[in-house]
Amino acid sequence: MTTTSKASTKTTTAEWFGTAARYVSPLPLIMGFFMLVYAFWFIPAWGLLGGIIFGALAVYAVICGALAIRNIKHAVRHPSIKTPEGEAQGKKMAVLSGITYPLLWLSVIALPLLGQAQFIMQAVVIIIGLHFIPMAKIQGRRIDYVLGPISVLFGIVGVLIALNNSSDWQLAFAVAGVGGAGATFVYAFYNLIGYRKMSEQAHALPL
Repeated sequence: MTTTSKASTKTTTAEWFGTAARYVSPLPLIMGFFMLVYAFWFIPAWGLLGGIIFGALAVYAVICGALAIRNIKHAVRHPSIKTPEGEAQGKKMAVLSGITYPLLWLSVIALPLLGQAQFIMQAVVIIIGLHFIPMAKIQGRRIDYVLGPISVLFGIVGVLIALNNSSDWQLAFAVAGVGGAGATFVYAFYNLIGYRKMSEQAHALPL
C-alpha cells in the first residue's frame, strides 16, 4: 500500500508521485537510444577506437534500458492524479516541444535539399542543446543548464570542422555527437538516480 501524508495546502505525496514517476521512468531508455544515435558516428570517424567506445556505450544503454523498464513497471503501480502544477508544466513542455521538434525536422529535411547535408548532425545537437535551457526552468533541473550549453558547444565545433573541410563530414558528425552522446549519457544516469530518490521521498512501493 502506498503511504500518503496530508498537508493543508500542498498536494499529498501519493498524488504527485504517480504522474511524476510515469514521466521520469522511461527517460533513461529514451536517452540510451539517442546516445547510440549520436555515438554511431564515432565508428566511421575514429575506426577501432570509435567502435570500442560505441560498444561500451551500447552496454551502458542496455543497462539503462533494463532499469528504465523496471521503473516503468514500478510507476504504473501508482495512480496518476492530475494536479494544477503538473498540468501547467505539461502545457509549457508542449509549447517547447511544439517549437523544438518541427525546427529539428525542418533542419534535417532542408539541409540536404540545400546541399548542406554535412551540417545535419550539428544542427540536431545544437537545437536539442538549446531546448535544454528553457526545459531547465520548466522542470526545475539545474543540470540542464550544464548539459545544454555543452551540447551546443560541441555542435558549433562540428560546424567549424565542416566549414573548414566539408569532405570530412563524418568527423564533424562525430565531434558534434560527442556533445549529444555525453549529454544523454549523463541525463540517463541522472534520471535513474532521480527516480530512486523520488521513490524514497514519496514513500512509494519498493522497486
